[in-house]
Amino acid sequence: MAENQNLLERFDRLETLLLGQKNILTFEEMCQYRGISKSHGYKETSARKLPYSKPDGKIMYFRREDVEAYMMQNPIKTRKELEKEVKEGLGRK
Repeated sequence: MAENQNLLERFDRLETLLLGQKNILTFEEMCQYRGISKSHGYKETSARKLPYSKPDGKIMYFRREDVEAYMMQNPIKTRKELEKEVKEGLGRK
């Protein structure tokens, strides 16, 4: 039983890695790629936080690069980066 669970987990990881190779993702693939629930994905799309296309008026498609850009918003700087900014700021005065 544990061996089956291990195989399923490995399969899921491989599936996620393969999604990283696709340029266009469906809604379900986008949620899986980001590791979020469909409910959370629907909340974000209804709030228009993430760009998508609906060419037939029904199925949502997402550019992987848009999804990745959204995921990398609001980066948190490292302590080194902050110290560098302070030193540069003090050097200008």
